[in-house]
Amino acid sequence: MTVPERRPAPDVTLDTDTGIISPSTGLEYSDDGGETWKPCPDPFDVSDMAGEDIIIREPATGTDLPGEEVTIHIPEKNPTPDVALDYGNETINTTDDMEYSTDGGETWQPATEPLDVSDMTDKDIVIRVPGDDDHLASDEQVIHVPARPAAPAVGHTDETRYGREDGSLTGTTTDMEYRVSGGSWTKITGTSVTGLAPGTYEVRYSATDSSLASLTQTVVIEEGRRSSGGGGGGSSGGGSSSSSDYTVRFDSNGGSKVNSQTVDRNSTVKGA
Repeated sequence: MTVPERRPAPDVTLDTDTGIISPSTGLEYSDDGGETWKPCPDPFDVSDMAGEDIIIREPATGTDLPGEEVTIHIPEKNPTPDVALDYGNETINTTDDMEYSTDGGETWQPATEPLDVSDMTDKDIVIRVPGDDDHLASDEQVIHVPARPAAPAVGHTDETRYGREDGSLTGTTTDMEYRVSGGSWTKITGTSVTGLAPGTYEVRYSATDSSLASLTQTVVIEEGRRSSGGGGGGSSGGGSSSSSDYTVRFDSNGGSKVNSQTVDRNSTVKGA
């Protein structure tokens, strides 16, 4: 009787990021030193077998002996990240040896230190330490970044006269903050903000221990009316201005009438 030669050991590899041994189709494994054997599942996820040795071979058939064996050591997992969301700074305190996913672990991106999540609102951020030659990938931690609250709806007053810088925000509360567009945020301490120069301002609700800063409201404070520049009448005298002040005197004796008329600066409005 001829004894068949054993088939060679299968060429399998362990992906330490996914914890999967492949290929696994048509193979069997033992996790008790070869005492018992079980068919390899496909895919063969061994991420819950950290620290164990797995023996893999081709099973016996009606004409073939079991194949040669290969032993795969399953390393321990990297430590689970200890991270949290900073609502005020809109960051997660990741380190540069971590990675993150915004699609439930389908794809992964290298993490920065820390991770800016200001553009990742209303999403679950999955964070882990990837696998390496000596470790499986860590267990994952999921951080939910909430949606931003709605923007406030404050009122405002414009500058009353050019150069006075007396515009204001009205209807504010102490849980809001404001800034000149693109500038630094300033905490609001009352029901109004006064002494504002003309310009574009942004107002939002401040971040809390459980909420991001809200969406922003944009408020435009208009420039005040410019006063007359003075000087002689007509187009030849004095500086130009956007508007002029006139004094009109009416003679009530007999009831005078003033027709509609266009006047130059420092001229007289004549009665009919």
